[in-house]
Amino acid sequence: MTFQKDKFEKLVEYGVLEKSTSSGDYVHVHAEEHSEDFLDAMEKMNSSGNVVWIVGYPKTGSHFVQGILKNMGCKLSTDVKDEKEGIYIEWNPLENQRVGTKAIKLLENAAKTHEASDVPLIMPHSHLPLSSFPAKIDGNKVIFVDRDPRATASSAFHFFCEKKDDEDTVYIEPYVKTMEVNEDINKFTELFFTGNFYYGDYFEYNNQWKKNFEAKYQNAEILYLKFEDLKYNLPAQVSKIADFLEFENVNADKIAEESSFKSMSKKKVKVERKEDFNSKLYRQGKSEAWKSEIDPLLLSKFALKSEKNGYPFYADGNLSLYP
Repeated sequence: MTFQKDKFEKLVEYGVLEKSTSSGDYVHVHAEEHSEDFLDAMEKMNSSGNVVWIVGYPKTGSHFVQGILKNMGCKLSTDVKDEKEGIYIEWNPLENQRVGTKAIKLLENAAKTHEASDVPLIMPHSHLPLSSFPAKIDGNKVIFVDRDPRATASSAFHFFCEKKDDEDTVYIEPYVKTMEVNEDINKFTELFFTGNFYYGDYFEYNNQWKKNFEAKYQNAEILYLKFEDLKYNLPAQVSKIADFLEFENVNADKIAEESSFKSMSKKKVKVERKEDFNSKLYRQGKSEAWKSEIDPLLLSKFALKSEKNGYPFYADGNLSLYP
C-alpha cells in the first residue's frame, strides 16, 4: 500500500488535517474557536524559558510522563487561565486546544511569567511533527517518548477508530470512513505501517525528532524515553527524568509508585465541559496487547522496515522488543 495522497487531501477538506504553509506537511490540528492561523501561530510560538515539553506520536505515553512530572512537583499548564475572558488551557494536546490562537497567547505569557520559578512549567503535550513544532524554545527541555510500533498501532486503533467507550476513545469518523477502516484492526495496522494514519508515517516522525532536533534547536535539550522502559523499570526512568531536569533529592521509588499505571489509571481528568477531550487519560497500558489482536502474518510484512528504523521484531510477530 502506497501513501494515499488523494485521501489525505480529503481529510484536509474535512478539517482533520491542515497543510503547513512552511513545510508542506499534512498536520493534524483542530480548534473549535479562534482556529484561523492556529497552525501558523503554533509554528511561530515563543516559549523560551523554564519550560518542559512532552512530545511523541499519539499513544506512545505522553500522559504517563505528564503524570510523573506532576508528581515531581512541576507546574502543569492546565492551571493556566484567563479569568477575564473565561478561557483556560485544556488537557488536550497543544494542537487540539479549544480556543486555538488564544491558547497560544496564554501559553506564551505563562512561559514569560514562569521563567524565575523553582520548578518548570509543563506545556500541553504535543504530537506535532518536528517541522511544525514551536520555533522559539530557547532554554526549554523536551521529553520525547516512543514505543514499540505494534503496540502503538493497536492502541491508536482503539482510541481513534472504534466506538466503545466515550471516556477512553476519540472516534475520528471522517478518517475511519475515508480510509474505510471498518473497525478492522488489521486494516488500520496496514494503514499505520504504510504511513497512511493521519498523524503521518510513524518511523519518519520519530526519525525526524531523533536525527534533526539538535540541528533545529541548538539552545534546547531533549531526553528520549521508551514506553516499555517506563513500564518495566519506572524508578530508573524517574531518576533519569530527574537528572535531566536537574532535580535534586528525588525519591524515585515513591514517585514511581504514585505514577505507576495502576495508580494513574484510576484517575480521571476534571471535565469542564461536555465537549472536552476525554475524561480518562489511559486505556489499558498493556505493552503487548497487540499479540492477541493483530495478524502476525500482517506484521511480518513490516518487520524489515521496522528493524531498519530501529524497532526490531521477528517475522512471526510473536516476540516483543523486551523479554
